[in-house]
Amino acid sequence: MLCIVYYYNEVINVELGVVAIRWLVCTVFVGDREMLILLIDDDQDTLDLISLNLSAAGHEVSAVSAGEEGLQLLRRREPDLIILDVFLPLLNGWELCQRIRTFSSVPILMISAFARTVDDMVRAVDSGADDYLAKPLDFVLLKARVRALTRRGSQGDWHSSRPAYIDARLRLDLHRQQVYVQGNFVTLSPLEWQLLELLVRNIDQTVPAIEIVEALWPGQRHEETTSLRTYIKRLRQIIESDPRHPHYILSEHGLGYRFATQTDVHNSFTIED
Repeated sequence: MLCIVYYYNEVINVELGVVAIRWLVCTVFVGDREMLILLIDDDQDTLDLISLNLSAAGHEVSAVSAGEEGLQLLRRREPDLIILDVFLPLLNGWELCQRIRTFSSVPILMISAFARTVDDMVRAVDSGADDYLAKPLDFVLLKARVRALTRRGSQGDWHSSRPAYIDARLRLDLHRQQVYVQGNFVTLSPLEWQLLELLVRNIDQTVPAIEIVEALWPGQRHEETTSLRTYIKRLRQIIESDPRHPHYILSEHGLGYRFATQTDVHNSFTIED
């Protein structure tokens, strides 16, 4: 069903915190499948407008203004689609898209106010994006692209079949419980896999040692800290090119362990016996 919604260029209710909308007419489609959409853009007007339109179409929108915040939400909530602005502070859209692709194949729609050429679109695709739109956005077209991308994503079932991590050396697939090092399949024991999976599901985040112990050995939080160090050492011997100078499984002194993407290799360090 098609619904025409009129928004006037005025503040509707200051007490309720309704923000002034500068667009006069917005066309929305009622009846689309409800989806969770992660919106990342540092422009508040853009966040408000896109959120308003997609919410009116029946979708849940989580809107953030920074790349790192978007990464944290992605790992916690697993959205059906990401709408990502190119020009973000600190971590720009190109870099953020590449980081997301190291552990997720969620559909990504990139948007930009300053880039409209074929080269820009090619760069978006090369960074891992599935589609590209220039600002100012046509919201009818935006919703059509959203529907197309989420149909494609649901057919591929990215939540269950995506590799959790892939780079030139290492490929991890959580769904199939498979690990490949330099193209060779490697076998892990059940506890080794459980430990690796826990770290990868919290990629680039420190997992406290006490939480790992509780997950692997419930009820034995203090007795198994030595066992944890042993299993960390085993995993490093399996997946690291140099276990004494790990790039993937890093220790955070006094805190726990972190599985790092290859953008963090400069943080690697030497293991002391």
